[in-house]
Amino acid sequence: MKKKENVKIHHKTWNEYNPDNLITKGDRNVIHHINGNHFDNRIENLKKMSIIEHSRMHSTGKKASKETKEKMSAAQKGDKNHFWGKTHTNKTKKEIGKASAKKIHSEETKKKISETKRINREKINKYL
Repeated sequence: MKKKENVKIHHKTWNEYNPDNLITKGDRNVIHHINGNHFDNRIENLKKMSIIEHSRMHSTGKKASKETKEKMSAAQKGDKNHFWGKTHTNKTKKEIGKASAKKIHSEETKKKISETKRINREKINKYL
């Protein structure tokens, strides 16, 4: 027996009206209800946006409690983090390196970077 997929009505509505801009499972986008009414799935009330954009929009100006921050942190640790087990391609590593080389750091940040590199070298030499 094939497992039935649960398709959200607002996703289905969005995809019917936007065949060139579909929302799919795992694409890191969400459908936002513009008027805040989650039962109003008219196409003019729906907007596709990134998860980050959506999160920022709904959390701007709000302060999370220490308990909430701890829960959010715990929810992203280890295999719960969507980056768990993933690595950058060599091409991406080169691009990150180029971008990092162009950054201008404050003196305080330069000291922290230097200290971290020194500590890492000591750890590596300890095991060699």
